[in-house]
Amino acid sequence: MRANSIAACAALLLLASNALASSIPANASKVCLYDNLEVVASAQRSALIFETLRWLIPSKPVYVPSLPAAAELATCQALVVPGNKGSFWAQEGLAASASARAALGDYVKSGRVLVLADGYTSGGGNQFFPLLDYLLGEPSRCVAYPVTADFLVYSRTSEAAGLPSPLKIKPDTGVSTLLCPSSASIALKAVYTGTEPSAKKAVSVANLWGVGNGAVLWIGSGYTLPNLKGFSDLVANVVKAKLGPVT
Repeated sequence: MRANSIAACAALLLLASNALASSIPANASKVCLYDNLEVVASAQRSALIFETLRWLIPSKPVYVPSLPAAAELATCQALVVPGNKGSFWAQEGLAASASARAALGDYVKSGRVLVLADGYTSGGGNQFFPLLDYLLGEPSRCVAYPVTADFLVYSRTSEAAGLPSPLKIKPDTGVSTLLCPSSASIALKAVYTGTEPSAKKAVSVANLWGVGNGAVLWIGSGYTLPNLKGFSDLVANVVKAKLGPVT
């Protein structure tokens, strides 16, 4: 049933985005979607995210199978990295490559947006934690929790203005949560928060970190169900707030 639903959603998004494509100006901003299948769940998942980006921003999304070199990366107003299979940090060799880490850090600090989707790993982990720690310049001290029961999250920041609130979060929908302590040295906004009943803790399903002039947006949805309320629209809100034509 879920596969049929995803396929139907993909078909609708494709029709809608094809109709939109002719109205996108030639100098529209470029959004880069990381689609390495060692990290992203499937080509179909990438295609769904691609069409969602093209429809909601609107922009000229492009697939990038690996982390672009600094010059190419600079042409992307936003980089979207789904993390629902393998580790982006490991796949791109970021632990060993100081130059690749620096290029990504400089990219965000220059005013761009890095979008990280899901990344949950068992045992309270998230594959994006090493990347977050590097970009923030210190440990994020975040803990990840799975969604084990229905609960509500509410929008808490202006980035979610005009978006649905509350959102009902359910198990088995490809959504995870984070609990990130506040810190005077880290510019963190918990965008959607609520109390997860099993953990009995106030958790977030979307966080925004300010890094230099740019931002890192984490969403708990890995686009397993791409039409979940709030998540794709939040990505669009944050990216559009930073957009400018790339020539």
